[in-house]
Amino acid sequence: MSKTLSKKKQHRDRSRGNGQGSVYRRKERGPWRSCYFTATGERKYFSTGTTDKSTADRIVAKRISEVALEKSGLRTPTDVKILLAEGKLITQHVDEYLHWCIHEKSDPENLQSAEEKRKILFSWISHTQLMHLSECTGEGLLEFLKWRQSSRPGRIGNRSTGARTWNIVRARVIVFISWCVKQGRLKENPLLNTPQKNESKDRRRERRAFTEIEEINLYKIGKDRGREDWYRLAIQAGLRKGDLKRLAWKNIFFNESGADIRITEQKAKDRDDIIPINKTISKILKKRFVKQGSDRNAKVFLHTVSDLTRDKDFVRAGILKVDASGKYLDLHAGRKTLATKLVNSNAPLATIQGLLRHKDIRTTLAHYNDPNSHGAVEAKRKALAMVNSKR
Repeated sequence: MSKTLSKKKQHRDRSRGNGQGSVYRRKERGPWRSCYFTATGERKYFSTGTTDKSTADRIVAKRISEVALEKSGLRTPTDVKILLAEGKLITQHVDEYLHWCIHEKSDPENLQSAEEKRKILFSWISHTQLMHLSECTGEGLLEFLKWRQSSRPGRIGNRSTGARTWNIVRARVIVFISWCVKQGRLKENPLLNTPQKNESKDRRRERRAFTEIEEINLYKIGKDRGREDWYRLAIQAGLRKGDLKRLAWKNIFFNESGADIRITEQKAKDRDDIIPINKTISKILKKRFVKQGSDRNAKVFLHTVSDLTRDKDFVRAGILKVDASGKYLDLHAGRKTLATKLVNSNAPLATIQGLLRHKDIRTTLAHYNDPNSHGAVEAKRKALAMVNSKR
């Protein structure tokens, strides 16, 4: 009997009037749903999100009035879409944007990137007290950036975060609003005129090259703990941490002289780079390949060597992270080590640029040669001795 009444009630609720849409329930205590026809005659269904009948009626009536305006030509479909988006909280748009970011590419690293975006976007929303997309302004973003910069200490002892951080946070917010524009949720991006900062004036972390003893000790510690190839690829092949995390066996081609690594999917680059590696690294990688089951589609390093783990290995190897002159050693310093060795061996500058995969040769010249490393000083000594011996 209750089923019969429920069906009758659902049928009665559907009869709101000609062209006025209908409301109904799928479950007796569930939220009210609606069915209506768009301006183009397409049937649309949606949930009102409420269990209150009068509230559901008002929501449907508003939707129907928007359709009538669209039919009369007073509003375009884009205007209607923006109006519907305005009814959502900005936090809902952020959640949908992050969901889109994660599922656009089936890459686990997108989860980490999405979490970083979530923190920045929700911090911006909280600080500027935003409720809807239409409340976003360039002045609000600028004020948030200034507050964030002054309230957070810099990474290298600065009183505030640098220009690079400012630009990254700015870009995260602007990209989100641009996505809303592309999705038809906003007419235009009001944040595009928010100023960027000049990163060249930032105080950067100054790195030094590994000495030969430090390099040998680090490989020894890495070998005992299954991380030797991680450190060798960073120092002897110049791979970045991101390169190592993404590296798959399908990108490594073993040959008689060692192996070639194909670095792909690099941002802002329209090419793949081939990096040759020696027999020592190749032999270690072959053992890892067999141990992991010889799956060409798998990643080389199933677990990332964290910065904390690396620092512990430095201590075990007797390596100072910061020397007396204030210069740092980290994984990225392996690239400086490689560049310094190449310079000392008189390798052509174009070759050094190619191995480090720099788009601009000025980057190679500015940051990737240590003129005061042990090898560089010895090369200077030999050069001076050769010149002076002729007199």
